[in-house]
Amino acid sequence: MAFSISDRLKARNSRAQIISMMTCAFALLYHIAFLFVFKSLHVNPMFFYNFLSIFIFAISLAVVYKTKSAMIPYTICAIEVFVHQIYAEYYLGGDSSFRFFILIMGIIPLFVFNNKLIYCLPFSIISLILFGGMQVLSNDIPGIYQISQTALTAIKITNISLAISILFIVTLLFMFLMNKFENQLETKVSEQTKKLLSQSEQIISIQNNTILSLSNLVENRDSDTGDHVLRTSSYVKMLAKRAQQHGYYKEQLTNHYIEVLAKAAQMHDIGKIVIPDSILKKPGKLTDIEFENIKRHTTEGRRIVYDVLGNGEDLEYVNIAADVAEFHHEKWNGTGYPKGLKGHDIPLCARIMAVADVFDALVSPRCYKDPIPVDEAIELMKKSAGEHFDPTLVDCFIELKEQVIELMTIYDQ
Repeated sequence: MAFSISDRLKARNSRAQIISMMTCAFALLYHIAFLFVFKSLHVNPMFFYNFLSIFIFAISLAVVYKTKSAMIPYTICAIEVFVHQIYAEYYLGGDSSFRFFILIMGIIPLFVFNNKLIYCLPFSIISLILFGGMQVLSNDIPGIYQISQTALTAIKITNISLAISILFIVTLLFMFLMNKFENQLETKVSEQTKKLLSQSEQIISIQNNTILSLSNLVENRDSDTGDHVLRTSSYVKMLAKRAQQHGYYKEQLTNHYIEVLAKAAQMHDIGKIVIPDSILKKPGKLTDIEFENIKRHTTEGRRIVYDVLGNGEDLEYVNIAADVAEFHHEKWNGTGYPKGLKGHDIPLCARIMAVADVFDALVSPRCYKDPIPVDEAIELMKKSAGEHFDPTLVDCFIELKEQVIELMTIYDQ
């Protein structure tokens, strides 16, 4: 998502700032404490150098806090640590273990600079070289200032313990901040997803209402009722579900397919928008030329579907709507139009649409005919099974007779 990149950068900067501030604050307290240690041990060079270190870390802490930038302050602090620890071992001896803080300054950048090797490597390489060199060369070299073994041991234990503690605390802090960021990101992703779904649902609702309104507008040009689109869409859904229950085309007739088909059924006569009213509303029998003209609504319907909806993301819906519009007047025996498809060569969606469309046309009033009773319409469709209609679908539709009558009653109210 678009927002995740900026959010990740903000989280990284925030994490680097917090860890850098914590490191600077710890170093500041550490040097203040050792200010008194060096004073009591009368190691005057280290005492005065600690004053300088305290000033550097105080400034660095303020810079990180104000600018939220960790790179430059951390670099200055790292240089100070490198110089200070070499300086400390020079005066107190290699056994004082100040060098462990050099090693820490090479590890912490992994947390501060977000695993960017271009930033981490210089600190890590320099730290390892200094630490390794001091470990090999100066471990047994006594310092210029001779202090008691007890004090030296205390300093050594303190330094090693603090070094380990710092790494442990920084690691825990890093994990805590990472977990906190992930939780925040998940929450934001969830919120954005809900928002997108809501917007998508609104767009789909607008699209569905537009399609339904356009389809009704077309149907009202040659029909005495405005509910043909809604009724046939409901019949299509009922018939498809019953066929699904019988295991007919079980791999194709999934619940998702049936929902898409029911919506696509609303577009079945969209091509009639190009047919003149003089033909659509003609009360008598059509001439051969007029009938050829009205047959165009099937191929024109397919063209309109792709022109209007072809650039959308739901290609399955578009393809089904196009097949329904073009092939719902094909007949099982191959005598239909526009292509004279036969049997299972006719798309399943169009075969289902044909049953629903013809039934509703039989039982509904038209400008050229009166409606017929449901039982008579069912009988006519039974006789046409295997000729006009897919016989399996006709059998399924007959099983739905009571439900169909109930649905008709609802729409008549």
